[in-house]
Amino acid sequence: MGYPAPPGGQQPFQQPSRNNTPLFIALGVCLVVIVALAVVVVALTRGNTDASQAVSAPSSSNQVLPGANATPGSVTEVVETTEPPSTTAVSGAGLFDKQQVSPGMCESNGVCRIASPSGNFMCYITPDSAHCSAPQGEPLVTGLLVPLDGGSDREIPATSISVDKTGKTSVYAITAGVSKMETRDQLQPYIFPYGSQIQVLGFTCAMDADTGVSCRNDSTDTGFSVTRQGYTFF
Repeated sequence: MGYPAPPGGQQPFQQPSRNNTPLFIALGVCLVVIVALAVVVVALTRGNTDASQAVSAPSSSNQVLPGANATPGSVTEVVETTEPPSTTAVSGAGLFDKQQVSPGMCESNGVCRIASPSGNFMCYITPDSAHCSAPQGEPLVTGLLVPLDGGSDREIPATSISVDKTGKTSVYAITAGVSKMETRDQLQPYIFPYGSQIQVLGFTCAMDADTGVSCRNDSTDTGFSVTRQGYTFF
């Protein structure tokens, strides 16, 4: 049994059909995006946690910086060496271009004494040699050791350096008569200014603020140059 036809020949009302495919696609895309964001958030959170643990974890290394365990007033030795300063021979050129000073009375006395303005060296010039020594109780060059005479294996700080009338150069320690070596106060009357040199009794000695004290045998042109940091022969 059918329904009667509407008046005027109109067709009965029918529910319009809907296509739900685009809606499902959109929902799927949103779900994928949400899952991806969740994965990223979890990864970042875990990474930050690991980094925090790495920073706060105690070090297992036993390395200690020099001086970390030093008590107040103590001295921590960081670098220690027993190697002597370089003694490579060099040319004496340029060491003896200073202002010439007259020896005066010391030439007739047969011994001239000059001291460096720093007070680190006292030098004696005689017809036999020109030699320089450190003040009493001080080393000639910091860290420089020489063998003790008498066949002993013991080494002691060098105190003197010289060039003799034959041109031979040497560095050595004065062990006898040390009490007769001058103190710094006793050097003061013999201070010889930097930038000056003296030529007397067959030797020339010069003072320079950078190269220290230099002495040479004028006949052989051999000699030495010395500072507290090192020495050279030429």
